[in-house]
Amino acid sequence: MALKLTLRWWPAAILPLLFFLLGWVFLPYAGLQQDEVLFATPDYHQLSSSVFTVPVGQYHLPVMLLSYLGALKTWLFAPVLMRIRPSYLSLRLPPLLIGAMTIGIFVWFLAKVHNRKAALVAGLLLATDTIFLLTTCFDWGPVVLQHFLTVAGIALVAKFATDGSRDALFCAFLAFGLCMWDKALFSWMLIGLTVAVLAVFPRELWSRCTRANLGRAVAGFCLGALPLLIYNA
Repeated sequence: MALKLTLRWWPAAILPLLFFLLGWVFLPYAGLQQDEVLFATPDYHQLSSSVFTVPVGQYHLPVMLLSYLGALKTWLFAPVLMRIRPSYLSLRLPPLLIGAMTIGIFVWFLAKVHNRKAALVAGLLLATDTIFLLTTCFDWGPVVLQHFLTVAGIALVAKFATDGSRDALFCAFLAFGLCMWDKALFSWMLIGLTVAVLAVFPRELWSRCTRANLGRAVAGFCLGALPLLIYNA
C-alpha cells in the first residue's frame, strides 16, 4: 500500500524540487535590494528600524517595521541571521524553501478539491511561473510568507469544509491573521477570497456559520493579527 501511494504521488513530490532547483540558479544574480533586507535590520539592533517595539529587558522586541509591515519575517529569520554569516544565501535560501513548500501545499489542495491530474498540471504551471519564481527568489515585496500562509489557510479551510475539523478552521484563520500582521495589504486578498466564497459557495458558507465555528475563526484570526491590533490600538 505504501509503495502504491509513493508511486502515485512521486510526480507531485518532484514539483517542489523542480521549483527549488530553478530558483537556486537565480539566487546569486541580483544584488540585495532595500525592501528585501528591510526585515533584517532589527535583528542587528539598528536604531529606528521599527515603528513599534515592546521592551523585553534591555532589548526592544520589534513588532511593526512600518505602519502596514509587521515583524513576522524578522522573528522567523532571527535564528538564521544570528548563527550564519550574512550573505545572499542566508537571506534568499529560506524564502526559496518556503516557496517550495507553498508548491507542495498548493498541489495537495487542488488534489483534495478536484483531482490529482489537475493538481499536477496546475502545480507544474505554478512551479515554472516566472513571476512567482523570481518574487520568491528575491523577496522584494515581501510576499513569500504571504503566499505560503494564504495557500496554507485556503487548504485548511478546504479540510474544514470536507471533514468538519474545527481545529483546521482555527489554524486557517490563524494563518490569515498572521498574513495581516506580516503585511496589512493582505486585506485586499482577504476581501477577494471572501467575495469569491460568497459568490460561489453561499449555501455551504451559511450552513457552517454556527456560533462555535465563527468563534474559532475570529479567535484564530485575532491571535494571528494580535501584534497589528495592539499597534493600531
